[in-house]
Amino acid sequence: MATMRRRVKLPTIFSVDDVSQLLETAHRAADDNSVSLFKRASLARRSALLETL
Repeated sequence: MATMRRRVKLPTIFSVDDVSQLLETAHRAADDNSVSLFKRASLARRSALLETL
């Protein structure tokens, strides 16, 4: 049986540094060629959503 990891609770209000780090991580993940094209497209959409918010 797989163990469930507890999710880290995100803060309600993000600092500019937090948002910058989230965007960098999302962009880096979307540019990762080791994952499938569909996964990269999903990550790119997530990145765009973060930029919109």
